[in-house]
Amino acid sequence: MHFAALLGAEAATKDTSVNILSLNATFLIEIVAFLVLLAILSKFVFPPIVDAAGRRQRQIDEAREEAEAGRKQLTGNTAEVEAVLDGARDQARQLIAEAQKSGAADAEVSRVAGRTAAHAEIERARTEVRGERDKAAGELRDQVVTLVAAVAGRLGGGGVDDAAVERAAREAIR
Repeated sequence: MHFAALLGAEAATKDTSVNILSLNATFLIEIVAFLVLLAILSKFVFPPIVDAAGRRQRQIDEAREEAEAGRKQLTGNTAEVEAVLDGARDQARQLIAEAQKSGAADAEVSRVAGRTAAHAEIERARTEVRGERDKAAGELRDQVVTLVAAVAGRLGGGGVDDAAVERAAREAIR
């Protein structure tokens, strides 16, 4: 009995204690099931997941490369645009300077042409005034000669030669 009592005490001790790792058939079956499941997952499930992850990573890498290339191209384009704008600004400055020079030259040409036209107009007016003055003087002379001849004819009592008086008067006025 003593032996049985020991077994009973040992059984009572086993029941109350918690054994974390017991190597029995259930544990071995669980390990085998886990390994079979791991093999099935490794064969059929993990490869498509790994392939999808690899494709996604390649897409991400390609997108990064494209973004970097776009950034570099944008930087290059920005520099190119700045260069074109600088060239356009320089060209605009040159055109403005040329327009100012041309405007100044045109203004000078207009002033010279205006002066020339004014001098020509003044000279034409002077010539016209001289002609009119000479015409008026001639008419005035004719009238004076006619008056002198009429006065001489009245003063001379009719015996005076009107043609001789007119010649004498014309000679005196000249």
